[in-house]
Amino acid sequence: MRIVRAGHLPPLPRLPDGHTKILEVPVGPLLGIDATARFPEPELRLAPGSVLALYTDRSIEKRDSDIRSDVERLQGSPALLGGGGPDDLADGLLRDVCHASPDRADDIALLLTEYAPPRR
Repeated sequence: MRIVRAGHLPPLPRLPDGHTKILEVPVGPLLGIDATARFPEPELRLAPGSVLALYTDRSIEKRDSDIRSDVERLQGSPALLGGGGPDDLADGLLRDVCHASPDRADDIALLLTEYAPPRR
């Protein structure tokens, strides 16, 4: 896959063995800041059965916490570490988010995609 980050937080893949990792890929400028900006577009490989999580900062931020700690907390989320497909994972992550910051006043976005090899 190719991935582009325009100021976004790092993607989190859950690998088939249940481990998660933070994908440290280059970050380009925020969208709309510079019409001539170039965005790094690295190519990455995911193992079949991996689930990739993309999310907004508002979906993980906790009051009085730094964003890196928030990303690491998401990486260790029981929902992300558990089994199940994207539907179960989305439900669990949203429960974790609501539990971590019940007074959230901003919107959140979560996108999950599962890499499944072609069926033969």
